[in-house]
Amino acid sequence: MRRWGLDPKEKSLFLMTEVSDNVVLSSRNIGTLKMLTPRTLNLFDILDSEKLVFTKSAVEFLNERYGNDDNDWEEEEDEQDGGEAEESGESSE
Repeated sequence: MRRWGLDPKEKSLFLMTEVSDNVVLSSRNIGTLKMLTPRTLNLFDILDSEKLVFTKSAVEFLNERYGNDDNDWEEEEDEQDGGEAEESGESSE
């Protein structure tokens, strides 16, 4: 854990889509470490952890599952920028 910059005394959560048997057996020896899959992920464990470590595949799974679409962010920013420009234009008249 120290190799990744994590303190073994801090509560850490690892989110992985596939967890090998060796990783499960090894992680049981560390009381402050939780190994979860997206299927077993819950809000309490996220909020209770001081450090979160996600694999790339776990992040991709969560984005697909909960619909993180980069285009939505761009559309919202364009709408907000347009709304601010209209408001500032009205107040200057």
